[in-house]
Amino acid sequence: MLVVYMPIVRDAVHAYAELWNHHKIRKQPNRPNAVTGLPVILYHYPPSGVDSYEVLVDREYISQIEDSLQEWGMLYFLTPLFNTTYPLFNTTLLFNTTLLFNIHSIRTISILLNSGVDIDEYVPKETKDWCIAQLGIHGIDLSTLSGGDTIWDSSRAHIQAYHCLRDIVRRHIESGVAPFLSESPKPLGGYQAVEAQGGVLSTLLQENAEFVRSQENAVFIQNVEQLLVGERENIGLFEDGEGNDWDGRGV
Repeated sequence: MLVVYMPIVRDAVHAYAELWNHHKIRKQPNRPNAVTGLPVILYHYPPSGVDSYEVLVDREYISQIEDSLQEWGMLYFLTPLFNTTYPLFNTTLLFNTTLLFNIHSIRTISILLNSGVDIDEYVPKETKDWCIAQLGIHGIDLSTLSGGDTIWDSSRAHIQAYHCLRDIVRRHIESGVAPFLSESPKPLGGYQAVEAQGGVLSTLLQENAEFVRSQENAVFIQNVEQLLVGERENIGLFEDGEGNDWDGRGV
């Protein structure tokens, strides 16, 4: 399912963001200070008189944070949380041919121990490439498959792709032959790993927590939350001067 639907979901999210970045923000009588126009234009080409409040990032500081993340993901496999999540992870399983599924998981985890964690990965490259190749044999090209594609009977093409790949994967797993298919283990315990490692990122998280807990900032955050509640309870605030609601549809 991940191999078929993750690219489709990601494309849909990106398309949604792109659509609304090109959607006009209209004038609203209850918000005289609201910024109007197309978000994408306002961001890249702000009108004259608009001040920039950007703060230049200290590249040396960023480099220190990046250095502290070199082994992120690998540290997780050394924590008690990992032992709880994968209690059967031990070398004795490698000698038990009846525990094939667990051996597959161990093999994937071992790869991650050597290469770290890719936050964009959802299945190992070997599994993904094999699935793409198998669907290609059946005339299904995942690189061009989209959520709106249909086939001869007007049904969605992604459903056909999913059913086809599901049957192929089941037969392959039952056969017990290589390659060993698996999902990428979830790298849980990020905060625990950062605290265990210490360093720049750990200090940054502690400072952020102290900032949020401070009384002055707590009052500010509470005021913002009250404003948001007021807007949610007074829907009329979202209406514009043209009689349309906030997304441009007629009311």
